Amino acid sequence: MEAGADHLRELLRVIFPGRDEFWEGQEEGLRRCLTGQDSLVLLPTGGGKSLIYQMAALLMPGVTLIVAPLVALMDDQVDNLRRIGIDRAVQITRTVTMTGKSERIHDLLRAGVYAMCYISPERLQIERFRSALVTVREAMPIPLVVVDEAHCISEWGHDFRPAYLNLARVSRQFGRRADGHPPAIVGLTGTASRAVLRDLQNALGIRNLDAVITPKHFRRAELTIETARVHSDRKLEALEGIVRALPEKLRVRTTELFAPRDQGRICGIVFCPFTRGPFSTETVAEHLRSRFHVAVPTYSGAKPTHERTAVSKEFKDDVYPLLVATKAFGMGIDKPNIRYTVHYGMPPSLEAFYQEAGRAGRDRKPAHCMVIVSVDNEQRAERVLAPDCDLEDVSRDGGDRGERDDVDRALWFHLKAFQGVDADVNEVAGLLDKLGPLGSGGRVLLSYKDEDGQRSIERALHRLVVLEVVADYTVDYSSRRIEVHKAHYRVGTAVRAGRAYVSGYSRARARRLFPEEGESAATEARDEILSCTKTLVTFIYDTIELSRRTAIRSVWRWAKQGGRDNTKLWEILLNYLTETEFSATVLRILVEDEHALSQWSEMLEEVTSRRDLDELYGALDRAQSDFPDHPAILGMRAVVAAMRGETEDVAAYAAGCMRYLRERYAAEPALMEQYAAWLVGQITQRHPKSLSRTVLKMTTDDDGTVCRCVSRAVRDPRVRIALVPQMLRLLAKDVRSVTELQVVEE
Repeated sequence: MEAGADHLRELLRVIFPGRDEFWEGQEEGLRRCLTGQDSLVLLPTGGGKSLIYQMAALLMPGVTLIVAPLVALMDDQVDNLRRIGIDRAVQITRTVTMTGKSERIHDLLRAGVYAMCYISPERLQIERFRSALVTVREAMPIPLVVVDEAHCISEWGHDFRPAYLNLARVSRQFGRRADGHPPAIVGLTGTASRAVLRDLQNALGIRNLDAVITPKHFRRAELTIETARVHSDRKLEALEGIVRALPEKLRVRTTELFAPRDQGRICGIVFCPFTRGPFSTETVAEHLRSRFHVAVPTYSGAKPTHERTAVSKEFKDDVYPLLVATKAFGMGIDKPNIRYTVHYGMPPSLEAFYQEAGRAGRDRKPAHCMVIVSVDNEQRAERVLAPDCDLEDVSRDGGDRGERDDVDRALWFHLKAFQGVDADVNEVAGLLDKLGPLGSGGRVLLSYKDEDGQRSIERALHRLVVLEVVADYTVDYSSRRIEVHKAHYRVGTAVRAGRAYVSGYSRARARRLFPEEGESAATEARDEILSCTKTLVTFIYDTIELSRRTAIRSVWRWAKQGGRDNTKLWEILLNYLTETEFSATVLRILVEDEHALSQWSEMLEEVTSRRDLDELYGALDRAQSDFPDHPAILGMRAVVAAMRGETEDVAAYAAGCMRYLRERYAAEPALMEQYAAWLVGQITQRHPKSLSRTVLKMTTDDDGTVCRCVSRAVRDPRVRIALVPQMLRLLAKDVRSVTELQVVEE
């Protein structure tokens, strides 16, 4: 037994009554905090991540800073501590500042009254708070900085906020342990894709492999999952039916579902995508009130802070049995008696579903999680979520708020985050005009009119911080001003910084996008910065944007395949979330030799059972979230689709493979011919019926490159016959070009 284990367990029992043992990962995380080591803790929702830093904060001298993304999360954590007699925690929010209480809290922090201080990431961008941290640090240590719901740091995630970008640097600058060293940083999240995890490691500067604490499995045995597919017009009726069926699902009497507060409440949450309109929290809550004659409050970020705080507290105190909320309520909330959750629409990713559904069953008792999915036009959904569909096509055919189906509603949020490469670059260009000379450093004061203006400036600042044009910035939210600290920029810096950023995801792409030879073709700093900005933003759209769309597709496929089969839904979810031998092999090949088709073929030969096939499917599904445009991943997905008999997917993934190989990886004809021969050979072997359709899809909208590669690489008569229509199309195009040229000459 490790030295001190018994003492830590005894302290656990004293500080947290009723807890006799540490859960998986808790003791390891606690020890790292106490010894000043950085950590990234990835434990399932309900796995007790908060206990790690709360216990560490109470055992160490000084003040621990906890950076949380939502006021509801801060309120919940502080309230939970007070309920067990711990009143040494405080939160500093906008409400606290507006009521003039923040200065008093700063004094109490310096006096050692509080051991934990909860703040938003934006507060670290406020100059006055930074100054307060300096005075606190002079009086006592700030030994630990906690980043709760750390996936919000990553631009690859759905909850990214630019204020997180400077978090690690500012924390290490203004915090200090008792020995004078910078504070330990611990990031906490329920789950993270490999791309998000890599982003967290880079952003927080945590690169030690031992620092990543992960569970052995993500299975929550107490949760059952079910999905229901209905037309958008029938959503409310479906929700009503689901609620009426809950007593049977939860194995309780009907009268217990909305039993009085003093008789032991069964509580639930319905998650809605919007705050207004037919699919909003208000519409759904009103329907439930009228049908079940029970009080149903709503919670969303659009409500005033005091209303959100009141609703959150009353729901936690069992005043209400049911809450209708946006995702603003779900993250990190700890309420033991939530017995069910209902997603009134598709979550943006499987990770998001896992975290939000994880609000239920936190006391380890049985709970039921339901997803109501409305994909009214499956052909259109498959088209806009296809791996080879451009963002421009998605913008033309998707994202109409509430007018179509769940895919469209998900894409509405998606398109708000990705306004287009040119628009992003223009934001940066406009900001550069305001910053003035770029080589001399200095500070510039900017103003904004509203939250949209603030987001626009911070989005552009984020790009310039990545490219090392801007060193830092602070925000004065009351006067709506941003003070930018310019770096001492030199020509060539943006190229090197851009290469370093992209290298974190793909060294091959980094070398191609930001070549070392000559470092920079630009002689003017502004020209170089805008050129690098466009390259950087294009990479982000090519990968991160496509990654998020891929995540929506994964949720849709998961819901469609699983239905009412709890075992199947969990199997697909765990294959996506859990690292398997196939996951490790996929990553190894990508790192060692990404285009080693013989190694990809060897991995396919390892599939000897349906379980193997499902695990490989999950590994590739997860890998595509991390590498959404990688030809080998798309090619493997085409082959696995062939093994599963999914004709449409075979064609879509094969087409994406060849397209991105040509457009984004600038592959030589010889490599493209190898891929073409490999794809056709694998598909012929595993699902020959889909061969003709696949070849047609691979060569549609082709400029002739893929068509020539397929014809040269493959001698199968069936394939060559399938190529004839495309050859005729290309020939006709050439003839038209010649005719048009003759007309111009005449």
